[in-house]
Amino acid sequence: MLSAAKLAAYNASTAVLRWHYRQNWGMTIGQGVRISRKANIDKTNPKGVKIGDYTAVAFNATILTHDFVNGRDADVTIGANCLIGANSTIMPGVTIGDSCIVGPGSLVLTDVPDNCAVLGNPARVVERGIVTGKWGIRNPKFLAQEGIVVPGKASLSTSKAPPVNAAPGDLLASYLPSVTDPAVPFADQGIDSFTIVTLRAEIEENEGSYISDEDWTSIERPSDLLRFITRPKALRTGEVVGATAQRAYEINMPQMALGGLSESWLFKEMGDLHWSLLTSALGVKSRDIADQGGERLYATFTRIRYTASEPLGDFRENDELLATAAMTRFGAGMFFSSVKLTSDVRSGEFEIMSSFAKFGESGENTSLTKGQPAIPDGFAVPSLPEMPEFAVKYRERRATEPPPAIFETEYEILAQHDINGVGLLYFAAYPTISDICLNRYLGPGSALEWSPISRDVCYFANSGAADKLIYRVHVDETTGANRRCVGTISRASDGKRMALVEVNLRKR
Repeated sequence: MLSAAKLAAYNASTAVLRWHYRQNWGMTIGQGVRISRKANIDKTNPKGVKIGDYTAVAFNATILTHDFVNGRDADVTIGANCLIGANSTIMPGVTIGDSCIVGPGSLVLTDVPDNCAVLGNPARVVERGIVTGKWGIRNPKFLAQEGIVVPGKASLSTSKAPPVNAAPGDLLASYLPSVTDPAVPFADQGIDSFTIVTLRAEIEENEGSYISDEDWTSIERPSDLLRFITRPKALRTGEVVGATAQRAYEINMPQMALGGLSESWLFKEMGDLHWSLLTSALGVKSRDIADQGGERLYATFTRIRYTASEPLGDFRENDELLATAAMTRFGAGMFFSSVKLTSDVRSGEFEIMSSFAKFGESGENTSLTKGQPAIPDGFAVPSLPEMPEFAVKYRERRATEPPPAIFETEYEILAQHDINGVGLLYFAAYPTISDICLNRYLGPGSALEWSPISRDVCYFANSGAADKLIYRVHVDETTGANRRCVGTISRASDGKRMALVEVNLRKR
């Protein structure tokens, strides 16, 4: 079974959708509810939707709370620990009790008592007195993990999830012990539909692996499951789900610098996570993002801020990190990601803001103008009612002149490192440029003496690859073991301020 921390992070992948239904539509959605993004929830009478804790609503399930023909609204109430199966329909006015299962394709016209399984068109009770855990799961192993004992059956409290290093065949057998030939389709082995729909949730629970609706419908035989229960951990938790995503990492040499966590790698990876969320929601490759007139748009970060519980130099080799991200937007041109980084002993948080730009003159980085993409129907990223404080502060900093400089140095752009794939100064290069120049001010060996614990970069403009940059230190404050430095990066050619960079350091 997943640890409490990892289970909480995994469940966060559905938090945005629950928030959307509650806040934007006024639905009553319980704790831990999982609703497929392909489910059809009635929005004519949205406040009539009431779903209890830890209930799952599968893909293409429909919940209706209004009767158009008779011109009436009628609430639908679904209890806790239920499963509403794929392609089923719940009609207006129906109440479904706790611990119920609605079989796939069922049409529910009348109330369903507690602890019942219903199936058919119209749906009829096919089993009474059933016991379910979260999301309607009946598998005894899962129930044992939840501490639920089925009446009349021996407790399986000593049952454990499949061993981490189990062979593929053993893993498959742990989920489907009655299967003799993994290549034979489920339909030919007498495996009923209830087993199939609960199997998915059990695998997601034990393996920490989200399985999309599209992937699940492609599974026809037990051997198909091996794609999901034998994937490396980083891939299992790497899927984008609507406006949320997770990625898992082990800190090894590619993620390290100066004996700790590499800030350069961290900026690049968190930036990629942000764009993965955005391009997935838009349904296009990054190279195909265009405005409504068809002009190519380019990704532009406008602000990135992170804070860590400890200096990056204190993160250790082989530490495991789990990144859980959620995206929101303000209008169609400003996108925000909040990323939680968790491990057993250390943590951090990233806040990211981005917009889009296009070239006023082809290839001229100083001629960038703002643009915004066409937002598709059913866009997964929820819209904020007002500009968030993170963006308001950015706007204030952009309009405010920093204090007089106490140090100034010139930086010559290293195109192979500093320029990205579309010819712009790479957003992830700004912290490195800042550090190189700041170390000239702090003195030799300063990088070994101080380690960053937070950084805030506000991006204002870009530059050409042949331009030179001017870095200035405006603030240098030391309080005990902490040191706060604020600097700016400007173009040497015209003095245009390109960025404001604040870093908080802690003595190693």
